[in-house]
Amino acid sequence: MGHLARTPRSGFANLLVGKQSVAEHLNRATFVALALASRFEEPIDLNAVLLMILFHDSSETRISDLNYIHQRYVTRHEDKAEADQLRGLPFGPMVKGLLARYHAKDTIEAKIVKDADNLELLLTLRELDQGNPQISYWIDMCLKRVKTQQGQDLAQAIMDTNPWDWWLMAADEKWWIHRESQTT
Repeated sequence: MGHLARTPRSGFANLLVGKQSVAEHLNRATFVALALASRFEEPIDLNAVLLMILFHDSSETRISDLNYIHQRYVTRHEDKAEADQLRGLPFGPMVKGLLARYHAKDTIEAKIVKDADNLELLLTLRELDQGNPQISYWIDMCLKRVKTQQGQDLAQAIMDTNPWDWWLMAADEKWWIHRESQTT
């Protein structure tokens, strides 16, 4: 899994801005999955969600991160890579079962993970969006891939929020100018 820190997400090269490793993507996608799972009223197997999101791109240590253009021309052997990775690990059978559920996309947990995967990309694109028309196109495509109502609601909140508000609103104006609070 450490190799994922050195595995770049390949799509950013096509945007001409930004960069992200697969490990960085998995880190934030895990938090997105947790936030998204909390929006469901029905019972969710949170352990399954969190383990699925942590491992959903683990095969990329062996097959690399193939962006959408690459995938049109290359046959991915994700199942073989996952089997090779998990062979001999004491938790391998459990992860293999969770990845099978993820690939089938037929459980609510798998749908949450796929939406979280896309929502993490949406967050990254919003941070990079500085008027680059390619990013706007990617954002539009990303929004269309979010399937659950809860995911769509979260996507709308992401679109309605300035990605830097959390930072800029962390302190009032006096703090930004003089480093003193208006309340003192």
